[in-house]
Amino acid sequence: MPERHFQMNILHNIDYLQTLSHTNLFLDTNVFIGALTQPDLGNFLFKIKSHDCELLTIPAVLTEFLRGSTNLKTYSTRTEFVENLAGIFPTDKLLEQMQDFTIVMNSTSSEADYTDFLLSACSYKFKCPILTENHKHFPLSIFERKQIITIDTGKDIRNYGFYQISERKFNKAAESILKQK
Repeated sequence: MPERHFQMNILHNIDYLQTLSHTNLFLDTNVFIGALTQPDLGNFLFKIKSHDCELLTIPAVLTEFLRGSTNLKTYSTRTEFVENLAGIFPTDKLLEQMQDFTIVMNSTSSEADYTDFLLSACSYKFKCPILTENHKHFPLSIFERKQIITIDTGKDIRNYGFYQISERKFNKAAESILKQK
């Protein structure tokens, strides 16, 4: 019986992708994992990058991604993959002067882990989107889901979302939350 090859489909809105030109896009750990294991997703990200969108991540994402290495070859492959795809944005001073953001985020997103909290802070501070598969970690009470891309891998369906802090939603939540604190 001949071997069957399945071609992945990535469903997305081309109009939204054009809005990413000359912007930053922060990538979550699950995006790197997906891009490494699903070549079409990796190619899609390089296509976004080729349209003058700067792909970035943070040290916490890099650490999570590299933790999946089981040997030196895998570690080296993963390190090279990140270096070729995205820049690493330092977060050591990110939360300085962001007390309001911290309180609002903590009050609206009980499921966000440390890494997603920092990615959210990047979205807030730099007014740019995040690409992630962790939909519950980016609450629509303060985020806009700008676009979903769906990938049919032949074995399952993967949905990644472009999330960005909504200034209007954030200010509305902040007004309510901060007056209580």
